[in-house]
Amino acid sequence: MAKLTNKQLKFCDEYIKSGNATKSAVAAGYSKKTAYSMANQLLKKLEVKQYIKAQMDEIKSAKIADATEILELLSRIARGEELEEITVATPNGAETVQQRPTNRDKIAACKELLKRFPTLDEREKVQLAKVKAEVRILEAKALVAERLSADDNKQLDAILEKIETAMV
Repeated sequence: MAKLTNKQLKFCDEYIKSGNATKSAVAAGYSKKTAYSMANQLLKKLEVKQYIKAQMDEIKSAKIADATEILELLSRIARGEELEEITVATPNGAETVQQRPTNRDKIAACKELLKRFPTLDEREKVQLAKVKAEVRILEAKALVAERLSADDNKQLDAILEKIETAMV
C-alpha cells in the first residue's frame, strides 16, 4: 500500500470528523477552487479509503457500544447490580454517593430487554394465525380474479362471502 502524504492524512482526519469532503480538503490545505474535485479524487483512492475505514473501525470498536454490551448493561440494571453515581446535598455541601437502580429504572430496563426478546401469548398467536389465513384468502382471491371474467368474479365474491360468514 502506498503511503499517504501529510496533506492526504490531514484530509482523511478532517473528513472523519466532519463528513464534508470539500471542507476537509480546504482544511487539509488544498485550494478552495480545487477542493471539490480534489476531495472527490481523494475519496476514490484505495489508500485513502483503507485509511478512513481503519480509523473508523478503530473509533467504532473503542467508542461505540455494541448490542451485547448494551444488553448486558440493561440486564445489570434490571437485576439491580449496576451502581449510579449521584450528587446529594449534605449539611457540609454536596457529596457524591453510589445508588442502586430504582424500581422504575429496573422496570424500564426490563421493558427495553423485552422489546428485543418478544414473546406471544396464546391470544396473540390465535390473532396472528387468523390474520395469516385472511392474507392467504385475499392472495388466492387476487390470483383467481386475474383469470376470471366480470361475471365469474361476481360468483367468486358470493362464494367467498359465504365462506367468510361461516368462519365468523
